[in-house]
Amino acid sequence: SLPSFALLHELRGHRSAVRSLVVYNNCLLSGSYDRTVKMWDLANSCVSIGSLPTRGSVWVLETHENLLLGAIGDSSIKVWAMDNWEQRATLSGHRGLVLALAVHRERLFS
Repeated sequence: SLPSFALLHELRGHRSAVRSLVVYNNCLLSGSYDRTVKMWDLANSCVSIGSLPTRGSVWVLETHENLLLGAIGDSSIKVWAMDNWEQRATLSGHRGLVLALAVHRERLFS
C-alpha cells in the first residue's frame, strides 16, 4: 500500500514488459509489449479476468466513459466497449507510433 510502501500483489500474466496502466471501475487494465491488454479484478485479489489480443505492442491505454482506447504498435488506435469488451473501431491515419492519448470534451487527441 502507498502509505507503507509495501508490495500487495504481483500480477503475473504478461509475457513481456507492461507499458501502460489504467483503472476503471475496480478493474486494472494493463497494456504490454506482448500484444495484449489484460484485465485484473481489483476487488478480488487482482485476479486476471480476461485478455484482449492486438496486432502490435500496446503503448498507451486511456478510458472515456464506457470505452477503452489503446494505442497499438501498428500505428492504430483500437476502441473497445468495456461493457462487453467488443472492439468497436480501429482508428488509422498516423504515420508512426502513437505514444500518447488524451480525451477532452468528446475529442480524442493522439
